[in-house]
Amino acid sequence: MSIPWIFTGPIRSGKTTCLANWAAQTSGVAGILCPDRGARRWMQDLATGEEWPLEASASSEGELINVGRFWFFQEAFERANSLLINSIHHNPSWIVVDEVGKLELKNEGLYHAVIALLENQRQGIFPGELIFVVRDSLLEEALSYFGINTWKFWPEG
Repeated sequence: MSIPWIFTGPIRSGKTTCLANWAAQTSGVAGILCPDRGARRWMQDLATGEEWPLEASASSEGELINVGRFWFFQEAFERANSLLINSIHHNPSWIVVDEVGKLELKNEGLYHAVIALLENQRQGIFPGELIFVVRDSLLEEALSYFGINTWKFWPEG
């Protein structure tokens, strides 16, 4: 049985950029990255390269989620959850979730995908590798919250 990989570091330390560079040189990678494009964050499907806006302004149209000074499109998370959960059926070697953070610790954001991916990995339905990006300040809380008792740090070394 596989155990998840955890990629951790401080906020704005280059975790997403590092994963984007790695994914560009690695076959069989699916999942979601949240790169900055200009002044806002976007979501990127690693399997197709398609991007869609994640970060909104308080005056944006549509259903929004607020975390501190940031606003996010609920629709972006719904799309990402669906993509992540459905990616299991395409048998990728790797699934990346960028990131497991404050929203997921409140059962929002990518919470449903994290739960589904972990359960599928634990049951052996998804035999591939999971990489969860978790900022260092939330690492212990996230591991406990999601019942991740055994993990590997990514990248190894």
